[in-house]
Order: sequence, then structure tokens, then C-alpha cells
Amino acid sequence: MAKSRINRYLPIAYEAVKNSKIIKDDKLQGNYKAQITSFGAAISMGSLLSAIAFFSNKGSSDVERQELMKLIYYIIRKDKGGKEKYNDIKKYALFEYVKDDGNVKQEVLDAAIAIKLTLNLFIEDKGDA
Repeated sequence: MAKSRINRYLPIAYEAVKNSKIIKDDKLQGNYKAQITSFGAAISMGSLLSAIAFFSNKGSSDVERQELMKLIYYIIRKDKGGKEKYNDIKKYALFEYVKDDGNVKQEVLDAAIAIKLTLNLFIEDKGDA
């Protein structure tokens, strides 16, 4: 974990999360906190590329977890001066980025940590529960 990189990522993560599909009316939708936590576990139990492949599709999840992969990619690229807009990022952009440069595991983990920390700033929408 690179604390200085996470600190750089936090403002980017906040803006990206705030303007993403996972926030509606300033409230966190769905179970994204659990999904970003399980992403870290999936990396530890398997590999970075396999975890990204798994999370790049909704599968049987109740949330669109691929949005988390787009957020991670956006944060890393924005920190490096990338000009992509969040809505223009392709579904498998993070997978393509990692497969082309296998030395980015710590960047991906740090971006996931920044997202996890950022999600704490939003109230969870409990729906009708």
C-alpha cells in the first residue's frame, strides 16, 4: 500500500464516485462497499487479472460491479494525466490496461482502497428496508 498514492487518488476517487452510476441523489446505491472489499479478497485468493475479469461483468451480483472496475481505471489514468471522461471508458478498459502492463497491481489495489474510503463519505440508500 502506497499511502502517498492513495492520498493522491482520494480526491479523484471522490469526484469519480460522486458522478458515477453508483451514487444517486447523493446516496450510495446497492451493495458496492461489499463488492469493493471482495475485489481485494479476489486478488489475494487468485490473481489480479482473474479478479478484474470476474468483476468486469455483473454476473449474479445485485449491483453493476463493473462500475467499480471503470472507477479504478479512471482513477489510475486521471492520476497519470489521462483525459478520458468516465462515461467514455469501455467496460474492459482495466482488463486491457493490466494485461498490457502486469506491473500495476499496487496501483489497482491503491485505487480500490481509495474507492473504499470514498464510499464511506456517502450515506447508503437502504431503499424500502
